[in-house]
Amino acid sequence: MRSAFFFRRIMLLALLSAASAESAEVPPATDLAAAGNIAAGRQVPIVLFYSADYCLRCEAVKAEFLGFMAVGDAYRERALFREIRTDSGATLVGFDNRPTTHDHFARQRNIRLVPTLEFVDDHGRALAEPLVGATIPDYYAAYVNRGIDRALLQLRQGSAR
Repeated sequence: MRSAFFFRRIMLLALLSAASAESAEVPPATDLAAAGNIAAGRQVPIVLFYSADYCLRCEAVKAEFLGFMAVGDAYRERALFREIRTDSGATLVGFDNRPTTHDHFARQRNIRLVPTLEFVDDHGRALAEPLVGATIPDYYAAYVNRGIDRALLQLRQGSAR
């Protein structure tokens, strides 16, 4: 049973990898309250992808994994992705509907290393352990999927961490 599940995941990743590299974008966070409304309507977690301009590994993670997940139909019913640039002063509406900036929001959430993924509910509450760094590229997609699976389970059980 586990091998069938693993095989489906590998096939899904292969299909996603076949997509055009031009479509490998994670939507930038502009309004997290609105993103929360979308996620609540779909009953999916939000995956916050923290990155920075200087982070080459962030660009690799986005190009090889997250961009395809963010725009692919296979993940539409599993998660909503948004990117937050920790080194950007771009404006952002927080989950509380208050204006902030990308860098300030990241500091408030104690993000110190990029790439980092947070798996949160529609109010920004953690649903699963964050994924910090990208040290083992061969397993990164599996770690992302595990985080999404755990977040979905928490949502279905109706309790945020």
